[in-house]
Amino acid sequence: MPGPLLRWPEGKPITIDVLNGTAIPEIVHWHGLWIPSDMDGAAEEGSPMIVPGGKRRYRFTPRPSGFRWCHTHSFAGHDLKRGTYSGQFGCFYVEPKEDRGAYDQELFLTLHDWNASMGGGSDASMDAFYDYATINDRMLGFADPVKVQEGRSSTDTVTSTTGRSIKNLFRRLTRLRCRKASATAWS
Repeated sequence: MPGPLLRWPEGKPITIDVLNGTAIPEIVHWHGLWIPSDMDGAAEEGSPMIVPGGKRRYRFTPRPSGFRWCHTHSFAGHDLKRGTYSGQFGCFYVEPKEDRGAYDQELFLTLHDWNASMGGGSDASMDAFYDYATINDRMLGFADPVKVQEGRSSTDTVTSTTGRSIKNLFRRLTRLRCRKASATAWS
């Protein structure tokens, strides 16, 4: 949760083999990339599903640069133990060809909500509600602090696997966004 950060150079073709070790058809959706629809990983856009025990080879040229994420795009329906609810996602960074930035450390944070249940709002919506939220692999308050030394610069990137994480946790992360800040710790 999630796996290691993958790094790809912007504009250099890559090949990724994905093996489906589950008992249901799966697919990997690559967020934020300018790639052909059959490689995008969305069945509704023409990408084929990967049958149980099957393999799919993705070939594309990653662009634009930036912090992105990939996740299962299988339809969960009302089964909140399938699809993205299950934690099948990962993050990748497309390194820019030019203007890599000037900083002393980089931080990549991934927010995710866990243990979903269906709510029954008064407006008849069926929004998912969650019991737990994590930043990378830790619950809030159980991670080592992120430290920025005085006089050093930091670049920080946050992605969320659910919109609810951003709404509930972003106000706690605003102290983390800093450039040439004084000593700051966050956990």
